[in-house]
Amino acid sequence: MHRRFSYFSAISALCAASLSIACKNEGAAPAPTVASAAPAAGSSRANAQLAVSATSPSASAEPTPPEPSTPRNVLLLTIDSLRADMPWTGYPRAIAPNLTKLAEQSVVYTNEYALSSYTAKSVAGFLSSRYPSTLYRSGYFFASYPKSDTFLAEVLQAHGIATTAWHAHLYFRGVGLDQGFDTWQFVPGITFDPQTDTGITSQLMTELGIKLLSKPQA
Repeated sequence: MHRRFSYFSAISALCAASLSIACKNEGAAPAPTVASAAPAAGSSRANAQLAVSATSPSASAEPTPPEPSTPRNVLLLTIDSLRADMPWTGYPRAIAPNLTKLAEQSVVYTNEYALSSYTAKSVAGFLSSRYPSTLYRSGYFFASYPKSDTFLAEVLQAHGIATTAWHAHLYFRGVGLDQGFDTWQFVPGITFDPQTDTGITSQLMTELGIKLLSKPQA
């Protein structure tokens, strides 16, 4: 299977990412060799040598090298905007059950800082691993980014890693954040309104994500 970097933007982005990695145990050490001949009676040195041979592997035995790790896929999920008072941070009401289940299986960071005060700069920041103030961009609130900026997806793509992204907000159309992505799609039927969002797109996002990630070439 090819390695894959997938960016899932639910509405826009400011967000949370979780990556769980399973580790494979290394092989057990070779079984120790136990001496079969008894030492001469009364010899404390011989008894000590027997004890060492019974508990230690042979000096000539080579350690088993660990198996090389297999490539792992990465899914970056962003949500704009996610409140801090959620069940996994102590909020008593059982809201967001699916995210709560994910949090129970993940590492949750409770002290984090946004890269910027609004989406357009924050997204560009975490997609480039740079502070937004160091990136080339237009001066508009819904900023656009030129080819002179280098984004994470471009680096991954150059190393043969398939990159896929899908979104539920049309801000991400034509602003340069798609640099390095093999696939960059939007859920069907949405319109751009700079003032608000009127649609519920979670089901559409889920269906589109399953469709894109099910492609053999992805």
